[in-house]
Amino acid sequence: MSDVFYPLGGIASSEIELLDRTIADEFESGATSSRRLWPDRTFKRRITVEHQNLSIVRFRVLEEFFAARSGRYDSFWFRDNVHRTGNHKVRLAKPFQIERSGKMTYNVKLTFDQVAPVKAFPTLRDIYNGALFVPDLWLDANRALWAHDYLALSESNKLYEADIYQSQTDSPTRLITWNSALNAYVALGDTGICQQYPEYYFNNDKYATDNTFTTGESGAKKVHSFFIVARRVSTSEKIIFGKSGAGANQGVGIQCNAAGSVSPWAGGSAEVWTGAMSNPSSGAWFTAAAVWPTGSDVASWYYNGALVGTKSVTRDMFDSKFHIGARLDGTTKFTGGVLQAIHFSAELDAAGVAALHNLFAYQVGLATV
Repeated sequence: MSDVFYPLGGIASSEIELLDRTIADEFESGATSSRRLWPDRTFKRRITVEHQNLSIVRFRVLEEFFAARSGRYDSFWFRDNVHRTGNHKVRLAKPFQIERSGKMTYNVKLTFDQVAPVKAFPTLRDIYNGALFVPDLWLDANRALWAHDYLALSESNKLYEADIYQSQTDSPTRLITWNSALNAYVALGDTGICQQYPEYYFNNDKYATDNTFTTGESGAKKVHSFFIVARRVSTSEKIIFGKSGAGANQGVGIQCNAAGSVSPWAGGSAEVWTGAMSNPSSGAWFTAAAVWPTGSDVASWYYNGALVGTKSVTRDMFDSKFHIGARLDGTTKFTGGVLQAIHFSAELDAAGVAALHNLFAYQVGLATV
């Protein structure tokens, strides 16, 4: 019963308290000593939400939801779109109260407590400290604006996302849009969305492209570094994450090869990356990075934080846009999940790739390096 989502949108305001577990001792001298009982950067959250005024129909949905939970007994998933802190498994912290105004609408303010402490997400500062560069694109499924509303959607058991914004920037103006609004939903239960760390799931049907940012390649071939946390189901040639133009062989990124291996991608078809590819099991999470220096066709390939090898495959200069889940034109659609997709206009080294792997490894159960 606990793998269900909170049924309503329409949040007017939201507050989150980060609760830590620290023991502090004070000595006779006045000095103090503290000891944390939970791991580093780990908190339980207390979330208080206030809804916009609810009609009786929408209030009944909420009332029935908490009746099914037996009030404070059963947990459920709550998606925080206000602060973009992702999924939280919570319970009611206080009894469900009913308040009705003279306008015949219901005023609802609820407090939820997280059922277990969870580590805080890596930040842009963490990425910079590890990679030593600021990314120019960072797509984080944890921070995506997933909307879920039982009554507003044609299918009640869906999460929906219209747009993907670059995460954690001062001005998140770079927008990647889904090729079709109908392709932007994720069915609950069959793609792992009811979990602490959800994913962008691609099922050979949807992809997203960058409609607001174009960089013209000129002069020397530019430097590129791609980093992903992903899992593949595809066993044929598919594009996971890239940046490319409209012409043939105009691209760079990360692909799934015909045999199910993953490798860099230089914009072509049937590329051979012997010595610079990896073979994850179907459905198994991995991290990967593909790095091209300025003016070079030689890509360095990293898998789960370690260098696998280098390989030269000719790449062209191009006018480019980002794309995820397929080529820019929507062909070679990927089947699998992507949790993190990051691009740097800089050359990451082995230490930087390892640092990125270690930042996100805990979210998918990988060992650090």
